[in-house]
Amino acid sequence: MVGSLGGIVFEGILTPEKESFKRKRQYNWAEIGSLKKPMLQRIGDKLDEVEFEIKLVKFGDFEPEDWLEKLYNEAEKEEPLTLIIGDYVE
Repeated sequence: MVGSLGGIVFEGILTPEKESFKRKRQYNWAEIGSLKKPMLQRIGDKLDEVEFEIKLVKFGDFEPEDWLEKLYNEAEKEEPLTLIIGDYVE
């Protein structure tokens, strides 16, 4: 797996004993009271959570330490970034 988060290029870590990429979907529910038993109604989606392990690699003039610094700087901005994931073909 290869990809980018914003402009930060990374390589996914694949291990045989566990899945490296996990995605969790959640929904918002409202409880509706009634005379008998309360009911639940789905009222929308929450944001998906994505979890995976990455390896920062040299790409162009950027060293792994440069990517890590850029990642920290982007996190401090607290703005959404585009995540692109793809297959790695040798």
